[in-house]
Amino acid sequence: MTKPTRLQATYKNAKFGLISQIILYSTQFISRTIFIQTLGVIYLGINGLFTNILTILSLAELGLGSAITFSLYKPLADNDKIKISGLMNLFRKAYLVIGIIVLIIGLSLIPFLNIFFEEKPDVENLEIIFLLFLINTVSTYLLSYKRSIIIADQKNYIIIVIHTFFTLFMSVLQIMILIVFESFIIYLCVQIIATISINLFISQKADKMYPYLKKSQHIILETTFKAEIFRKIRAMSYHQIGQVLVIGTDNLLISMFIGINFVGIYSNYLMIIGVISALTNQLLNSVAASIGNATASESIEKNSDIFQKLFFGTFIIFSFCSVSLFTLLNPFIEMWLGKEYLLSNALVILIIVNFYLSSMRRSVLSYRNALGLYYQDRYKPLVEVVINLVSSYIFIQFYGLAGVFLGTILSTLATSVWIEPYILYKYYFKKNLLNYAKSYIQYILITIIITIFAFYSTSLIFNGTWITLVFSFISVFATYFIFILFFFKGNKNYIYYRKLFLKKIKKI
Repeated sequence: MTKPTRLQATYKNAKFGLISQIILYSTQFISRTIFIQTLGVIYLGINGLFTNILTILSLAELGLGSAITFSLYKPLADNDKIKISGLMNLFRKAYLVIGIIVLIIGLSLIPFLNIFFEEKPDVENLEIIFLLFLINTVSTYLLSYKRSIIIADQKNYIIIVIHTFFTLFMSVLQIMILIVFESFIIYLCVQIIATISINLFISQKADKMYPYLKKSQHIILETTFKAEIFRKIRAMSYHQIGQVLVIGTDNLLISMFIGINFVGIYSNYLMIIGVISALTNQLLNSVAASIGNATASESIEKNSDIFQKLFFGTFIIFSFCSVSLFTLLNPFIEMWLGKEYLLSNALVILIIVNFYLSSMRRSVLSYRNALGLYYQDRYKPLVEVVINLVSSYIFIQFYGLAGVFLGTILSTLATSVWIEPYILYKYYFKKNLLNYAKSYIQYILITIIITIFAFYSTSLIFNGTWITLVFSFISVFATYFIFILFFFKGNKNYIYYRKLFLKKIKKI
């Protein structure tokens, strides 16, 4: 059978990913609604807080997964089974150790859970609930390492199918448990069973696809090659620490200084943004393995052209999402849950600015991960963490909840926004960053202009009903793409995507 091209693999992974996310998040909205109605906002806050604490514990992974996946690109392209087997053996042993470390640290936190709350909530079996969260996290390290070879081989759609089936079944079962038993503990037990089942099935699928892995568990990597991998892991560990502490501490700060109820309210906004991120990330994640393949087999000039197209595509996706979220997020939550679950417009603006700045990094990060450029800016994440934590702590004293988001925005602007593209351009493209900076500023200004017009148009349409919310979205969609056509009509990247879109429409 002929191996699919990078573009074909990207389309296939993206198609399966989008269908999966639409199915799963439709179910998740139903589950979240029933969760709030049966258990209330306090349990919602606990769910968000404990998820964040376990996210921070994932620091023990230190970027091993990304480093190994990057190291698999070239051996897979060369069909080097010896090197692939050696990498997977290293991955298996390392993840076993990591799982044990996370378990020990997590267990040691149980006696000190009170420090994570401004005021301890009146919830029974809080320690057992945390233990179940911990078991779910640890179980992901036991067999999940095998999914890396499938992802690196541009066949992520296989994982998506397995994940979708079990997650959908889990969500339906959890909904029934909430309605019948109103038990958070049983709800979490179902989640653990689903996590273990997903990893088992993915592991079995990987064994069938790459049978030489089971026969080659004795293979050890060459000392020089292993040393290079550990060098990348050490560099990646800084990035992992930075990412987790910047993203994973928001709910922690909110719970400790403002209250667990606000964690619950904020988690609804996070869930909606998470849905948008998951859908859009399916597109970008499906491109990741193709980029890895391109950097291993194409010229720098060709990759520079691919990057420009990816950067423009990233802008179109996340600019549209940001405009839509700014104009429609609060109206949607008001219709979905009620006014008591709303945050102020000022807080929504800060949340979406944070989302936009973080999302616009994706094209640069996709290339950085594919190229393994972790060492060159290894200290950047540590500086980002310090700025984020210090500024968030200071701002929260003066601005309350807004201070948490202001701190994150400040740390991103001071570091990631310019350092990450600078490293990519300096060490790979070997070009000046000026053109990238001009495009970035242009994209921000255009996003602001469209947001103003879209917000004005929706304010004339929405009147508190679902039908006017739908018409508001149609108005945002039309406004956005009319402005994009106006600003980018002759742009080569716009023309490229337009041709791709028309080509797909003709096929359909």
